[in-house]
Amino acid sequence: MNGVPRDRRALAALGISLLYASTYLLKLAPASRSTLYFGDFSWRAVLTPTVTVVVLLTTVSMAGAAGLSRLPPSRARRLLLLASLALWYWIAYSAIIVAAGLQLSRPLKLTLGSLAAGAFAWYCGASARRVASAFRLLSSLGYALTVLAGVRLGSFPIDASEPRPAAQSTITASATPSVSEHTTAGARRVIWLVFDELDLRRVFQRGHADVGLMNFRRLASMSVHATHANTPSNATLSSIPALLLGRPISGYRVAGRFAMDMVDREGTAVRFDEEHSLLAQLPGGPDSAAILGYYHPYCDVFPHSHCERSASGSTHDWVEAASAPFGFLHEWYEERPAWGRITRDALERLPHVIDGGHALTFVHLNVPHLPASYAHPNDGLPRPLDSAEEYDRNLALADQILGRVLTQLAGVGPGESVLLIVTSDHWWRHASPRVAQPVPLMMWIVGDNAGRVIDRPVSTIHTGELVLDFLRGRVRSQAEVERWWHDKEICETWFQQ
Repeated sequence: MNGVPRDRRALAALGISLLYASTYLLKLAPASRSTLYFGDFSWRAVLTPTVTVVVLLTTVSMAGAAGLSRLPPSRARRLLLLASLALWYWIAYSAIIVAAGLQLSRPLKLTLGSLAAGAFAWYCGASARRVASAFRLLSSLGYALTVLAGVRLGSFPIDASEPRPAAQSTITASATPSVSEHTTAGARRVIWLVFDELDLRRVFQRGHADVGLMNFRRLASMSVHATHANTPSNATLSSIPALLLGRPISGYRVAGRFAMDMVDREGTAVRFDEEHSLLAQLPGGPDSAAILGYYHPYCDVFPHSHCERSASGSTHDWVEAASAPFGFLHEWYEERPAWGRITRDALERLPHVIDGGHALTFVHLNVPHLPASYAHPNDGLPRPLDSAEEYDRNLALADQILGRVLTQLAGVGPGESVLLIVTSDHWWRHASPRVAQPVPLMMWIVGDNAGRVIDRPVSTIHTGELVLDFLRGRVRSQAEVERWWHDKEICETWFQQ
């Protein structure tokens, strides 16, 4: 860049840096508003890492250009220019794919990008004029894509929240509990354990001699075990709210930070919040509930509960901003140490939450959901080779967790009556992406080991009603649990796209 004024070099370097940052900015403005719901999506989260990356890259780009211009013409200098061109072409290619909303598999994206970047560098490297033109083109593209990202982000209601819709909870155990019901609830409690993506077929309908899910089988033998239980939806984002609202759904929409409306089958919007949920119907109110979960912003949705959340479903952060054009780097970071910590944190907190003595303890764990990195850092075994082995590895960890819970509940005192509910929010979708499959639903009143099987279809959407009826003393034995399900409506699983 000899002979180019310093201010023009600075503008070109800034454009190149904006090209890098535009990939992150464009990822933050998806067509879906789901990202906003998780709450960590704010202007500060957008601008701070972006500006930092741009300043650093602009400085490095100007220093690199100055250093290259001082080198005498040589093969090494030409190779450095070609490598730089190929790298920046790859960054432009990544940004354009994000801007266009193209969904390419990782192998296809890597293959096409590498071939195109190499061809671009080879063509431009034939002359110094082409190299200069290529960098000007990439710089201009950086400005254009940043403007596009700004327009998209400008139409995105960051840090905004819409008014709550007026709707009532449909969990109907009792509108106003009596004094006697409050008294009964004092010695009764429910532990509702949701294993994310726990699939009944993988747990019970295969030999699994190599996995040995002894605790799931032991619980099934001494509980009320529903063998054809379906979930409200096929995805955690919508299934968990539907379970806690007790309302079949036909859609959802994100209304703002920590705010999501579930749309029922009649088209009525119901806010997923404390007021409309199971927690508001508890005999002791939301304060009598404890929540240990991940993905959903539980502690913001249920502010009066005793809540601990490991992580949200959105992880926009400094690492993503710095590695956005190279998505595989962020995936490696996200899947291994960060998500592995979620499992470790949950395992550490789980015994204390269960011993808390709350009327309802709702636990949402990330196992056995893929990837295997949830379990891998915690079992010390070699990394699995395929998705089936990954899932079975996670199942083994889930079985260990269940075993610890069963051992802990064996110490329940004679004055307590505890109902353990073990189920899932959806099945293993890798094996059945378009057809709903059953999930485990096991209900065990601790100490009542007379196992029973419900072999007809049931819908887990009614689980909240069962929680309330147990706490109010209307369901006192496993025989009554089995009869309780006889007249419950079968609700079709809604598929979230």
